[in-house]
Amino acid sequence: MAVEDTREDLLAIEQAHQDVHDGGYKLASALCDYRREMPEGSAPEWDGVLLAWVRDESDRFWGVALEALARAGGGNVNNELAAMLHAPARSEEWREYVANTLIRRGFNSAELSSQVEQAARRMSPMGLPNLAALLVLVPELLVSAAECIAAAMSAGKYNYVAANVPPFVYAAADSEPELLVRLVQQVLMQDHGAGQRFGDMVAEYLEKPFVQRRLGKDVAEQLAESVRRSAMH
Repeated sequence: MAVEDTREDLLAIEQAHQDVHDGGYKLASALCDYRREMPEGSAPEWDGVLLAWVRDESDRFWGVALEALARAGGGNVNNELAAMLHAPARSEEWREYVANTLIRRGFNSAELSSQVEQAARRMSPMGLPNLAALLVLVPELLVSAAECIAAAMSAGKYNYVAANVPPFVYAAADSEPELLVRLVQQVLMQDHGAGQRFGDMVAEYLEKPFVQRRLGKDVAEQLAESVRRSAMH
């Protein structure tokens, strides 16, 4: 299968989804379905087309291409995306979503960790969500995560921190729930007042019915109790 044929097929799929307004998720699923159905040995062509869409930073394609690449793609994709982090004159949003895709693919490097940590310290929109996801791969970033949260709280960015509680909750719940308790304890060590407020935010989120349905009521309640207990110390 020629690369041009693959590109044309993927463009046709994109055209067919132009009236679907769900942030590109159904389109990403359709792109991944196409990859699964490709003849054996042809999948790298799919990878190449989507990587090119990301590299070109076209408003129409790069976001959905990254979402699809987070779900599928061969072993070469990580190296290609990691190399893009060096690309000059790129928007912060583009870099952070490239980093997010790498993390979702289970990739980490010293450079990626450094970029994610710096973005979190700048309080960029994807800074804390990416740090939360990376924390699962690199538990040693716990202190850095706590420092970033405490700094944001100290700067009065309560809404920013509250909006980014969910990524930390789900990252911990999907890997090691106790990580959430240790994070609250670390924030307490950085700034006691910030730690107590952050602990309350986390516990209140865990007590929401839709969160308890997702995590399991017993698990969520026990975790909320542990968080509240640690935030009182």
